[in-house]
Amino acid sequence: SLHPGVITSDLTRYLSVEMENAVKEQGRIAQIVSMIFGNLFEMALFNVKDGALTQLYVATAEEGQLVNGGFYHPIGNLVDSSHPQGLNETLSSILWDETERAISKRNKYRY
Repeated sequence: SLHPGVITSDLTRYLSVEMENAVKEQGRIAQIVSMIFGNLFEMALFNVKDGALTQLYVATAEEGQLVNGGFYHPIGNLVDSSHPQGLNETLSSILWDETERAISKRNKYRY
């Protein structure tokens, strides 16, 4: 699996307005803090092209370059799961089985 990073795209085009309105309700200090951290956050965003690099890396890597079941983070870095359940073998097995079941159901009704 992979995480593409936080990408600047039109996907969140309405989110910034809602966030600005929520911060305005919290007062002037909250607006200043939000502006400072918002600017810092924006410096860490990927553009759409760069956001595709991890997917491209994983899709085109030679067999043996990737770890089966690994988690890849921008840009193409293998990282350990940050969530304790991410390494839970029982949940991994259940997810695998349920995914196979869902795919077989979908294929059964395909035209």
